[in-house]
Amino acid sequence: MLCILDGACEFCADLSRQISLRFERHFVKFASYGNSAISSGKIEKLLDFPQGLNNKDVLIVEDIIDSGRTLANILHEIRKYRPSSIRTASLFSKPQKRLEEFSRIKIHYNGFFIPDEFIVGYGLDYAGKYRNFRHVAVLKKLR
Repeated sequence: MLCILDGACEFCADLSRQISLRFERHFVKFASYGNSAISSGKIEKLLDFPQGLNNKDVLIVEDIIDSGRTLANILHEIRKYRPSSIRTASLFSKPQKRLEEFSRIKIHYNGFFIPDEFIVGYGLDYAGKYRNFRHVAVLKKLR
């Protein structure tokens, strides 16, 4: 299980407790939002992939997929490690936000399809805030 930090941490922890198979959990970290509700479009790797993914079945656990850019970058990078298989799980998905070049990315396990709103809570944040909410909420537009 490969958890994408920081947003997927809560979801990954809860999902881990529901899986009865033996597995390893690792963490990687990418950033594209910075201190804004608008993605910069630039993906920055902050914590690299673990070694030893060769011939392993990998489940990538994401908090939310919108444009698809971050997940496409992760998939491109992880293939270099030659895992046996790669599956993706995302708590939230905004298919209407998916960029055309990433529209064919398969999300194998999806929790909820949501409208184009900026959400926070349950690990998702705005500029580092609101991750600690036990619920998910739509962030009101800031004026």
